[in-house]
Parts: sequence; C-alpha cells; structure tokens
Amino acid sequence: MRDEEKSREQLIQELQELRRQLSSGVEGGAERLPGGAERFFRATIECLPFDYWAIGPDRRFLVQNSFSQGLWGDVTGQDSGDLPLTPEILGYVADRIERCFASGASIDEEVSFRIGKKERHFRSVLAPVGDGREVLAVVGINIELTEKRQAQKQLALSEEKYRHLTEFLPVGVYEFDLNGRFIYVNRAFTVMFGHSREETLRLRVDDVVAAEDRSQTIELLDSLLGGRSVTAERSFLRKDGRKFVGEIHTGPMYRGSEIVGIRGVIMDISDRRKAEEELLRADKLESVGLLSGGIAHDFNNLLTVILGSLNMAELDLPQDGDAVQFITEAIKAALRARQLTQQLLTFARGGVPLKKATSLVGLIEQAARFSFTGSKIQVRHTLPADLWTVDVDEGQITQAINGLATHATQVMPGSGTVEIAARNVQVEDDEPGVLKKGRHVELSFRARGKGISDASRCGEEKGSGLGLAICSAIVRRHQGRFEITIEGSESIVFRLHLPATERRLQENEAIRRRFFGRGRILVMDDDEMIRLVLQSMLVQLGHEVTMTVDGAAAIEQYLAALADRRPFDLVIMDLVVPGGMDGVEAMKRLREIDPQVKAIISSGYATDPVVVDYRQHGFAGYLCKPYRFDELTRTLASVITPS
Repeated sequence: MRDEEKSREQLIQELQELRRQLSSGVEGGAERLPGGAERFFRATIECLPFDYWAIGPDRRFLVQNSFSQGLWGDVTGQDSGDLPLTPEILGYVADRIERCFASGASIDEEVSFRIGKKERHFRSVLAPVGDGREVLAVVGINIELTEKRQAQKQLALSEEKYRHLTEFLPVGVYEFDLNGRFIYVNRAFTVMFGHSREETLRLRVDDVVAAEDRSQTIELLDSLLGGRSVTAERSFLRKDGRKFVGEIHTGPMYRGSEIVGIRGVIMDISDRRKAEEELLRADKLESVGLLSGGIAHDFNNLLTVILGSLNMAELDLPQDGDAVQFITEAIKAALRARQLTQQLLTFARGGVPLKKATSLVGLIEQAARFSFTGSKIQVRHTLPADLWTVDVDEGQITQAINGLATHATQVMPGSGTVEIAARNVQVEDDEPGVLKKGRHVELSFRARGKGISDASRCGEEKGSGLGLAICSAIVRRHQGRFEITIEGSESIVFRLHLPATERRLQENEAIRRRFFGRGRILVMDDDEMIRLVLQSMLVQLGHEVTMTVDGAAAIEQYLAALADRRPFDLVIMDLVVPGGMDGVEAMKRLREIDPQVKAIISSGYATDPVVVDYRQHGFAGYLCKPYRFDELTRTLASVITPS
C-alpha cells in the first residue's frame, strides 16, 4: 500500500512506534547492532518516503530525515520559528506544535500552501512523545499530495467534460449498478422515456423494459457481468405506457479489475424499424406492381379485341333494334374494365398523365353510379352547366374520382349523405407549392353522418384498394391540390382542384363522318386477334390494310411498297413485341429509310415514356389499348392529311 493512501490509524501507529524507539533508546536487540540504537533509528527514518521530523520541548528540531531536508533544508537544532518559510506556513506549524504539546493528542489533517509559484498539498500528521506524565517531544510527518490532488482535479475535469458531452448527445446514455438501479442518465434518456432524472434514479432496469423482453434482458445482464459488451434490440416502456423499440450498445463498468456496474447508450429506432417495414412493404408492392402491370397489359390486349368487336357489331346492327342496346351496355362494361386495367397500370408504374381536354361532369356522374349503387347513402349533386373543361388524363382522373367517391362512403358506418359539388375557381396569385395562378375546377365530396371515422384509416380498415395516397398522387401529377377536411365527428370533406383549359372538347362524330376511305395503312402487332379486329375497323373506314407481326416484317413491307411506288400513308405499330423488333426500334429504322414516314404507336402501357413523349421518338400520334372505334377514327384524322 502507498504511504499517501495509508489510514490515519496506520500512520499514528508508526509514529507511536518511532516515539517508543526515541524514548527508550531502542532497548533490546537494537543496542547489539553496530552503532547501537541511534544508528538503527537513523536508518529507519531515512527509509521513509516522506518528510519526517521531531521537535523537543524547547521547540528546536531534534531530528530530520533526508526527505525533509530536501524540502526545508537542514534545520536540525534550529528553533521552529526560524524556519525559512512564509509567515502563513510558520503560523500553521507553530499552532499545530503548540496544540500537540498542550493536549497530548495527535493531529491528522490535509493542508495546502503556496510554496514559490506552486500550490502544494500535504497530509500533515503530528503525534506527541512522552513518558506518560508529560510530552517530551512531538514527531511529525508531511506526506505530499500535490500530484495526487492534481490527478484528482484532472479526473474531475475529465468527468465534468464527459458529463457535459453526454448531456448533448442525441442518444440516451445510462449507468446502473449491480442491483440494476440507475445511477446516471443523460437528458436524452429522460426525454426518450418520459421520466425526470430524479424519477429515473429511483427506477431499476426491469421497470423500463417491456414485459415480453424481460427474460431476454436478464440473460443479457448475465453476459455483461461476464465481461462481454453487447449490442441488442429490445422493447422498452415509456412513462405513459407506450412501447418503443430501442437499440442498446452496452458493456461493464470497471473499478480497477472489478465490475461495479453497467454503462451504455440506447437509441430509439422505432422510426427506423417503421422505415424498414415500409421498405419491405414497398418491395412487396413493387413485386405486385410488376405482376399487375403484366396482367393489365395482357388484359388490355383482350379488351382491345372485345371493344373493337363490339364496335363493329354495333355498326352492323339496326340502330332501332334491341340488340344495339345490349351491345351499348357491353361497350360500357368494357370501358369500365379499361378503367380497372388503367388503375392497375398506374399502380404498377405510377405514370405521367396523357392529358386531353375533358369534361368532369360525365366522370362525376359515372363515379356516383358506380360507387353508391346498392348503398343506403343518399347522393346529392351540384354540377353547374358552365363547368370549365380540364386538361387531364381521363383514365387517371376517373380512378381518383372513383377513389374519392368510395372513401366518402367508407367513412360512414351505415347510412348518411354524400354531397358532390363542383365549381369554377379563379386563383388570383400563385400559392407556392399548392396552386398556380389561373383557372381551376374544384370538386368536393362531403360525407355527412354520425360516427364519421378517421379518413386516413378507413381505406385500410375496409379494404378499398389503392387508397387515398394514390388519389393524392394522381392529383399532384396534374399540378392540382388534394386535401381532406374533418368537420367534427359528423362531417368530412374530400376536395381536389384541377387546372382548367381553354381547349375545346373534340367532336368525335364529325371526325368520323369526314374520315371514311383514306389511304394505305401498314399494321404491326404480335397479337393475331388484335390484328384481325384492327384490320376490320380500318377496312370499315375504307382503308387498304397490310398486316405484319413484328418490326422487321414491317420494315420489309415498307421497303417493298416504296419499290412498287405504292407507299403507305400510315404505319400503326405495337410498342412491345416479345422476341421481336419493337415499335421504337422499327420507327428508328423507318425514319432512316423515309424521313417523312407517318406512324402511330400503340400500347397497353398508357404511361410508358415512349407513349407520353411519342413525338420525341418520331411518332405522329398514339393509340392506348383498348381503344374504341371513334378513338381510332379521331387519331387517324389527326395524323393523315386527307387527299
């Protein structure tokens, strides 16, 4: 044990032994040593690693070891009042010596003095030496503690710095003893758990661990007490009873080689866990989206055949017969199916909208019939006759309107009223991040009824499909605004704004009447049924048609027509051709052959970048499968210049 660490009792015992030796002249065996008792005593005090001295009744120094001489110089025989010390130190020495002579009691205390330019710290112990009747001398030692005190000060500063830093860490820092009771937590820990610091220091670890993880936490503590550091995730309890997932990095606290507690950090990873779950769900949705896109593409091809065949049958039947009515309803059903496939494609690919001038009135009325038929909900319309035309992707906006109508029914537990209203809105100034200055059409679905549920949850609870998020995304793609307003417990409003357009609605019938019997058309599509139906529709319009199955065959036919001086007036090409040259590559080759070539791209992927930016790829128009007879007619009219 180091001398500066000795207990007061040990030091007093040593001084008493020295005092006994001084009084008795070291009787016994020491007298038989060479030089006798005095030499033995001198050798003993010279071995001491601290300041040792003795002073007699006349207050003169009797003895002094080398360590003492190194501090004060050789003062043996001098009066204690003549020491070359400052008045402060002389006063202290004189006072303690007098007290010891007068009381016969030992003194043990720590004292600090400035010696030169340095503050020095000592442990000063004085013990009386006597024969039982009077004090004959006082023995003293001074153990310097300066380095120890400096080390303690540096340690205290280091600990203060450590505590200060931990208070500003964004993660929880904790320490607890071997009984599991917290002995330190930082500010972030108290915020994370909701307890004040004082409350936390009265808690044990198992008070903040969720019940389902306590047994695992006990096993973790066993590992920590075995000297291991551990990283783990556990469920924890806040003060209000709510649970959160925390990631802990923890290890044992040592004092020397002894484990005295546990120290570590904790991070609330609830948000990260949710993000990971969202990412996993996104991956699953992406997989479902790819599957949905493939199914929708194939289904669009089938619908193209169905819709085209129905249109052809409609043209051949007497317009006043009953069969025409059935055909008309079948066409409506096919168009509804087209909307469903468009929803699947939007879900699969997102999609840039293919905009055209559209009236919302028909879409709203159709959505009302679709969503409220068979329900106990009363529907009221307020649709002005002068409602402005909007520039939208009809399929996507139909999906959004149907979604809002469906949600308006789902927020009511049973019966109620849905008020559908539309109005023209003039935005005078730009609303950054919301709406641009100009004309807009506002559409709202207000649901009224008792027990309106939380709109953000109702879709998930009742399985409405793609949800309000898809509706919002579609509206944003159209530079519009979507918002939900909850008006107490009995009313909720779904409202959207869409930019209006100055463009007029196209008159399909007029186009169809003036576009019969025009030119030679080359068709490329890998689906045989689509080729047959499209050929029938084009022939019905009076065109001469040549059919091919892929891009390579189309190029071959185009070259042959040029060689015969009977060029094609128009080429209609499928975008995707599995196992063959697709429409984009074929168009690139055709433009090299004939820069004046006119072509239409046809695809079931309405939101494909090639379809959206068809002109950048050299196409003059597009057809989105499945298409109606009048849509085909309108597209042909816009591309082929009548002779």
